[in-house]
Amino acid sequence: MPLLYVVLWIVLSGTLSWESCLCGVIAAVVLTVVSRKALGYRFRRFSFRCLWKKTIYFLALIWEIILAALRIIVLIWRPKRELRPQIIYFDSGLQTNEARALLADSITLTAGTITVAAEGSELCVHTLDQTLAEGMERCGFVRRLRELEEEG
Repeated sequence: MPLLYVVLWIVLSGTLSWESCLCGVIAAVVLTVVSRKALGYRFRRFSFRCLWKKTIYFLALIWEIILAALRIIVLIWRPKRELRPQIIYFDSGLQTNEARALLADSITLTAGTITVAAEGSELCVHTLDQTLAEGMERCGFVRRLRELEEEG
């Protein structure tokens, strides 16, 4: 997080002098300490394995967004088939709020699905067609997020 603050400082200040960088580092440290206290952040040990799994998750999300967009194009361009919207409820089994929010956002980012509500580990998802709802509780997002929770 402090590195992000420093980069943001340099970009927004528009100058790259040692004074500007020093001020950016000081501001980053102060912001990190304040946000940690105010928002209850905890610092975790850095793990390349966890970083690798998060990268894989992000790449899988991009891939699923592309695939979902293609599926929606096919569904819309089929003139003889009617769309059958569906609302499904399923329990993700995820333990942390971070993982639950990431799952809800990932579902919403993929075309044809939107997370309507999230209560604990249970999600309510609206799908454009019932074929998009099949296997939602066993999707790759849930599996990868469970692995990330075990790392964390």
